[in-house]
Amino acid sequence: MKTKTALLLLSLGLCLFACKKPQEVVDDKPAIKSISFEGIPAQNVRLDARTSIITVQLPAVLPEVGLKPVLELVNGASVVRGLLPDGTISVSSYCACNYPSGAGTYKDTLAIVVGNAAKTTYYRLRIIPPTGPMKAIATDTQFVFSRQTKLLRLSLPVENLYTNPQVRQIDFINVATGLRSVVNADASCLSGCSDEAPNQLLINLTSPIELRLTPGTYKVTAGGVEFPQKLVVTE
Repeated sequence: MKTKTALLLLSLGLCLFACKKPQEVVDDKPAIKSISFEGIPAQNVRLDARTSIITVQLPAVLPEVGLKPVLELVNGASVVRGLLPDGTISVSSYCACNYPSGAGTYKDTLAIVVGNAAKTTYYRLRIIPPTGPMKAIATDTQFVFSRQTKLLRLSLPVENLYTNPQVRQIDFINVATGLRSVVNADASCLSGCSDEAPNQLLINLTSPIELRLTPGTYKVTAGGVEFPQKLVVTE
């Protein structure tokens, strides 16, 4: 009886040791204890420590600082990969021409990697773009295009940029004459974006744009959205 009891206690001790050791390894790894994003509601962010997945739902208008995480790290961890030099996360792939439009879609290729002197931990980052159509944001900005430069640059502030990046047609309507000039990319798209300019629909048009637009003031419609900002074309 005493022998059986001793064996039972030994087995129990080995079991507890075996169960405890993996937990110690997990607890010892560099880790993200908590994460939030500047200007984004807490309910839009979720950290699943078990699967190492971070999910963030973008608002219709990204904060001016961009997608900037605030991290609480443990076990001597620091971020070793996944952030831009200014401490933000790149979202430019969500407004690139090759990104498939559609509410609720996200990429699984983005990540935040934290590490210490011994190990690293990989966190998948799921960014869910906002729902809804692209909308113009009203500003007092006025664009000026000199035909001599042969390069027209537009930076148009919009809502829901990261769901609707593909602009294939731009209409310029002369305010004085009502004449319309249309630039169409057919199967391609005309828009772009930059992490340095959140919520900005970027459009660069090169020659022969200087032949299509005569001097005057124009209304601009891009992707079916009319913008309050006017374009002034000069010689």
